[in-house]
Amino acid sequence: MDSINFKINSDQEISQLFLKNNCSDFHSASEFIKNLPYRRNLNKDNLATVFIDECGTCSTKHALLKTLAEENNQPDFKLILGIFKMDGNNTPKIKSVLETYNLDYIPEAHNYLKFKN
Repeated sequence: MDSINFKINSDQEISQLFLKNNCSDFHSASEFIKNLPYRRNLNKDNLATVFIDECGTCSTKHALLKTLAEENNQPDFKLILGIFKMDGNNTPKIKSVLETYNLDYIPEAHNYLKFKN
């Protein structure tokens, strides 16, 4: 099996929630998370809320996958915080706000997973 993929075999909470949603490995869990709508969760302190709310943000979705990796003894996954320049080109919905306040961009945080390097 590809080294970036692994079977879910932990009896811990997040692993069990993925298994209950027919995800038997990391690839199927990632696909499940990818297909959930982007929306803020009601309780960011409990990652299981992604399953309850059936949605998530980059923060909750990626933290959930990182937890899944940890529960299954996969230390090569890192949760990374990146900052990018959000402007009218990469995020057209904010263009009018930027123009109103005469801004070229605003800094925006984004979470993502990194595997090894």
